Amino acid sequence: LAGVVRTVEPAAGGGGRFLWSDQRGEVEARHWGRFLELERGRRIVFTWMVDESEEADPSKVTLTWTREGEGVVATVVHEMDAAWAEWAEQTKQGWSRMMRAADDLAAGGLPHE
Repeated sequence: LAGVVRTVEPAAGGGGRFLWSDQRGEVEARHWGRFLELERGRRIVFTWMVDESEEADPSKVTLTWTREGEGVVATVVHEMDAAWAEWAEQTKQGWSRMMRAADDLAAGGLPHE
């Protein structure tokens, strides 16, 4: 279920924290984490949490991008605990929506609905 972005609070730099939330009907979905690695123009690694129970063992997301011809190829790898396996497909779809929206914005258009 796609939502309307409500909050984006980035804190750049290694160890910086972020908060991302979107409104999904009557529910505000919150996502937060900490930047672990930032390699300008190449890679970002960060923790990703959606539930307080993940604080001790958060999932890890690695976003890499490489130039290919006139464009850029982005790859997202989301490593999560097996306890969240039932959410794997929904997580994949969520990252796909975010990458399409980023692509649209980079092209000067409006994000997909």
